Amino acid sequence: ARQWPMLEEHAARLRPQELFPKWGSLQLWLAPGDSELDVAYNRPNIKFVQMFRDVGDGDIVAEIRNVEIGFQGEVYESGEEGFRTWRTEDGIPVKPEIQSSVENRQPTEAELDNIMEMLNSQVVPDV
Repeated sequence: ARQWPMLEEHAARLRPQELFPKWGSLQLWLAPGDSELDVAYNRPNIKFVQMFRDVGDGDIVAEIRNVEIGFQGEVYESGEEGFRTWRTEDGIPVKPEIQSSVENRQPTEAELDNIMEMLNSQVVPDV
């Protein structure tokens, strides 16, 4: 909540055609730390938590010290689609989990690129 204005501005500048007109009404959701691959694979145990602009009494955000808050922005190259995931209002994946055909093996960079391309090309109706 304390970084809301910065995050909203960054999002609107990162994807100006989509998000700049929605400035002031964007939703922010949190995923657990270090869960990027699990999010990309639509793992059902990764649940997003919606954040709210205003912090209320007893809100967990109020208990987090300023020195524990960080932000690492991202810049897309010209024409790059970027990463996105579709979630329900409960923060769980809309699409089924992507299963690996080979167990105990990390995907190669090329495989990750293919996954990203596939995810970015899919069109999902609004939930």
